[in-house]
Amino acid sequence: MPASAQTPDPVPVDVELALMVDASRSMRPDEQALQRRGYAEALRSPNVISAIEAGLLGRVALTYMEWSGSNTAKAIVPWMLIETPEDAFAFAAALEAPLKPSGGRTSVASAIDYGADAIRSNNFNGARQVIDISGDGPNNAGRCVDAARAAAVADGMIINGLP
Repeated sequence: MPASAQTPDPVPVDVELALMVDASRSMRPDEQALQRRGYAEALRSPNVISAIEAGLLGRVALTYMEWSGSNTAKAIVPWMLIETPEDAFAFAAALEAPLKPSGGRTSVASAIDYGADAIRSNNFNGARQVIDISGDGPNNAGRCVDAARAAAVADGMIINGLP
């Protein structure tokens, strides 16, 4: 295979973490900004940085995506390798970009699907694969949540709900 067609080996990490954040119409712009600010502050926290460094490999892969209805997830911060405080601070700074309101219905199932697809298609190899979903409402669009959850769990992923 020509060098241009080869993909690099996946980077081993302690965890691949997809942060899937609700941006549906039930979320006011101030609530969306609060979520981003909270994640940014957490990434700058010495406790979080120490936890990352204390892992077996001392690094995690992280992405931040906002979602609402079916087929509406978008990566606000694409996958990044976090292994130093500077990496965590850079990710946090990217979260502070101006907010562009989205809206739409609430498809928790699509959030799971997007998070799972993002993990399957990234160039990392995590000892754990985790989807954190924050949301403020029930699934009212898209496919059944149980089916989306079952597919991700069957692939060995952990799903956390952050209401």
